[in-house]
Amino acid sequence: MRTSEGTWRIAGAAVLGAALALSLLAAAPAPALAQDGGDGPGLDLLRQFHSYAPARRMPQRRAPNQEAGVALMRKGRAAWRAGDYALARKLFAQAFDKGEVLAGWYLGYLYSTGRGGKVDHERAFRYYRALAKRYDSDERDLRRLMLSVDALVRVADYYRTGVGRKKKHQDLRRAFRLYNIAAAHNHAGAFYGMAMVALASKGRIARRRWVVGWLKRAAMAGHAPAAAALSQLASRGIPGVLKPDPVAAEAWRIISLRLRGPAVFENMAPPKAGLAADQNQQAAQLADHFLATYMRLRRVRSALPSAQAAPLPTRPAAAMGAVSPAPEQ
Repeated sequence: MRTSEGTWRIAGAAVLGAALALSLLAAAPAPALAQDGGDGPGLDLLRQFHSYAPARRMPQRRAPNQEAGVALMRKGRAAWRAGDYALARKLFAQAFDKGEVLAGWYLGYLYSTGRGGKVDHERAFRYYRALAKRYDSDERDLRRLMLSVDALVRVADYYRTGVGRKKKHQDLRRAFRLYNIAAAHNHAGAFYGMAMVALASKGRIARRRWVVGWLKRAAMAGHAPAAAALSQLASRGIPGVLKPDPVAAEAWRIISLRLRGPAVFENMAPPKAGLAADQNQQAAQLADHFLATYMRLRRVRSALPSAQAAPLPTRPAAAMGAVSPAPEQ
């Protein structure tokens, strides 16, 4: 990927500037959407978005076609909650055809995961993109804003990895731009995505100096893949940027496993071979401290009334800090 150094500096500065105004508090990894709530994707998705309080709903008059779309959305979510994903696909598709663009998120998720039918990443990409195009930073409907920001990240994921064996739609430039927008809303998956784009690019070393900070921010938001990526980076290092740190690598490995849930934690792999007993103990202590901080901030955040859900004053991860999960000095 060829991108001018100036563009990367501007993008990095913009993201860091936006991030300084946001908190490090989210509760669940971005991809974990399996447990859905009462009226849509559920808290696993909604907790990703904690940078702003819900806006006051404005009264709107709906056209007959919109009323039909709303009714179909309601039925589609009921089928979703009941686990009838095949019916949900049909109802959301009908709602989408009647102008309910939020149905595109549900359809994208259903087609990308294969719930209710076969996996079809091409269709998932098209539905996510339809919603992402409707993104508006001034949107007053919180749910619409949340889903459109998440759609930006999912479209960016497809731009980053491509679709199918031929890597259709792969475009790292577009991926980074969309991640950059979503990162301004403190979406954990956006910070992870930007780091992955930076690592995949074949540019100068300076372009990769932001990777650790982005991954740390995503990990503090409960993003398990980001913690796993930090473990890999700490293990091998980045030439000219980051020295290998086996203790940090083990600590991030523990963190990534614990963030995936109790079932994984109970069956967690033994400490990495090759480390001394005191190093394994140090890694476990670092992981415990990180996770204790994460859980404390999560509890504080969840205790706030939605009307007072302003960002908490926490220090963001350094852009070029050490890879260790120890607190920044």
